[in-house]
Amino acid sequence: MSGEIGELKTRVSEQSDAIRKLSATVYKQSTIIQGQEDLIRDLGSKVQEARRSLDARRSLDASTMNTMRKRKRNTRISREKLPV
Repeated sequence: MSGEIGELKTRVSEQSDAIRKLSATVYKQSTIIQGQEDLIRDLGSKVQEARRSLDARRSLDASTMNTMRKRKRNTRISREKLPV
């Protein structure tokens, strides 16, 4: 009977060691995952910032093109009004 108890203690000890190792692995993996989530959030905010910047530039480019078209049109009209 004491042999069985010793064997059970050994098995419990081995299982406890396995549980500790698994727990450490889970902790490491959760830390890695948390770091990756932080990186993803950071990249997401940078993408949003880049999109806003691109939208602003497109808007500015469109505004500039409209201004240039108006100036060209006004110059053409002014030349037509000049006496020959």
